[in-house]
This record gives sequence, structure tokens and C-alpha cells, in this order.
Amino acid sequence: MIDKIYNYMVKNHNDLIRKPKTRRGLPKQLRVFINEFLDTREEVENLRDIWYKIKHKIEHLNTTRSDDDWDTYVNEIIGEHLYRDKFLCGDIAIYEKLNVITKALEDPEKQNKTPIVLFSEKTTRAIDNAATSLLCAKYNSTGQIPSFEAVKVAEYLIETAIDNKAYIVGLTDYDPAGESIFKSLVTKVKESIAILYPLIELHQISIKYGSDYKEIIDTYDSFTLSTNPKNKVNQVWIKDGRTKGVELNVLPDKQKMFEDAILKQIDPSVVEQLSKARAINRYYHELLSKDEEYLKLMKLVKDKEVELSKVANDAEYEFKAEWNGIDFINVRDMTQRVS
Repeated sequence: MIDKIYNYMVKNHNDLIRKPKTRRGLPKQLRVFINEFLDTREEVENLRDIWYKIKHKIEHLNTTRSDDDWDTYVNEIIGEHLYRDKFLCGDIAIYEKLNVITKALEDPEKQNKTPIVLFSEKTTRAIDNAATSLLCAKYNSTGQIPSFEAVKVAEYLIETAIDNKAYIVGLTDYDPAGESIFKSLVTKVKESIAILYPLIELHQISIKYGSDYKEIIDTYDSFTLSTNPKNKVNQVWIKDGRTKGVELNVLPDKQKMFEDAILKQIDPSVVEQLSKARAINRYYHELLSKDEEYLKLMKLVKDKEVELSKVANDAEYEFKAEWNGIDFINVRDMTQRVS
């Protein structure tokens, strides 16, 4: 995948690279401090770490905002700067260089993976089972979608695409917030794919609760949307007469509903690969379960684990640490095995 992206970028560099937008005022000042930190090439675990690293340097720039508002504002600028001014302008390895930890697509197995990402606001067993059954990746998130998460989703879809086709599936509450967060993710993934490898056709699938608003509200237990004017995302629905929503959790037989909806909308070539991968996996486990040599080896491994565990437990140990509550050696080293 990296070679594919790199070769494409080299060939089409001038057409792909965007120029950073000219900005004035406070955002421009903040970007100076962000760039100074990036120049140190220091790694971080998450983007908020950048805020902590430069916080003491930019305090003087905040003259009107509360601490919480300032925190939110600066982190939004950091995220936007890395994505809009760095990644989309050609620095496609910016997140790898920072070594940012991603929660999207945790440990996705690339072998026999289908080019599908299931996105959900919530973690449910049905979604986990559907992802396992469809041999695809899943991304569970509540709240806003960090840009670097969308980049990871895009990279996964580029790597697993079949005939340059890939799919992103939204499994959200039936309400304005669910609609908005999925739309935001799709927009960012499309932007990322356009930079990395725009030959990919990204298809968007939204799981439908029914054919129209009335049918959905009449079918499922619903809740009333907040009319607070500060909740702007609700206003479009409310003005349209849609005053209620439905929680994803109330849907019955969710796994079947998800799988049926997805399989009906993906290309036959993807279904064919999925079917073959399932058949291979089934036959592989059948072979393992009947292979005498494998079963003997597994028994030997298990017996050896039990044996060595007993040796470790039966050994003599002595607690040697001088505990003073302030400075002490690593807790692992406080107890020493007696030779």
C-alpha cells in the first residue's frame, strides 16, 4: 500500500499538492508555535500532547476566552493545521512522524480483509460480530472525528480495495448528530483518498431504519430531540418537522440487518472474495482440528506452559525495596528471586 501511494504521489505530485491557505491574526500566530514544535521532531501519543507542549508559550495570546474554550480552540487549530496545512498539502507522513496513537481500526488484520469499514457511534456486540462475519474493519467513535483517524481509515480502504472499489458504512443513531458525524467522517476520508490515491471509488452506505421518517418513528421506540437553539445540528430536522430520533440500541437483530444491507449494496467481486475467504478460513480450522501432529504440538505447548508456571510459582522470592513513598525502584524490581 505504501509503495502504491508513494509511486502515485511521485507521478502526480504537482496535481495533488494543495497550497496552504493564507491566514491572518490569531490562527496564524498559533500555527507559528505549532510549527516550531513540529520542527523539534518530537513524538507525541496524541494531538492534545502538542497543546501541552506549547501551552506555556501561548498563554499570552488568550485575552478573551475561558480556559475551557481556549483549550478547545487551540486543539481545533492544531488538528486543522496538521490536516489542512500539512497532510492535504503533501506531508502525507505527518501522523506517522509524530507517532500518533490511533483508536480507529484497532489491530486490523490485512490478510483476506474486505474493503469495508463499519463506522458506529457505539460499541455493540452486533457490530463486532458483523465486522467479524464480513471480515472488515470497524471504527467506533463518540463525538467528533479526528482528522488523523480519517486518514487511517482511508489508508486501510486503499490497501484492501478490490478493483479500486471501497466502502464506508454508517451505523449510527437515527438523529441529526448521527447523520452529522458520519457525514463528517465520509468527507474527511474522501479528502484523504483524493490526496493518497484518488483512483479509489469510495461508496457510502448508510444503514436505513425504514423508508421514511413516519415509518421509522412508528416502528421503533423514539426520543424527542432537544430544541435548545445552541444545539444547531438539531435545527434542520426540527424545521423539517422531524422532532424525534431513534437510538441504534433499540433495533432488533442488528447483525442480520447490518449484513443484509451491506451485502445488497457492495460489488459482486467483493462478495466473491468474502465468500472465498470464509471458505478458506473454515477449511483451515477444519484441517487444524483433525491434524494429529498439530494437536500433539498444542498439547506439548500447553503442558510446558503449566510446567514452567509451576516452576516460577514455586521459586523463593524476597521483597527488598526500601519504601519511602517518594523515590523507589520500579515495582517489578522490588521483589527479587532468591538464587
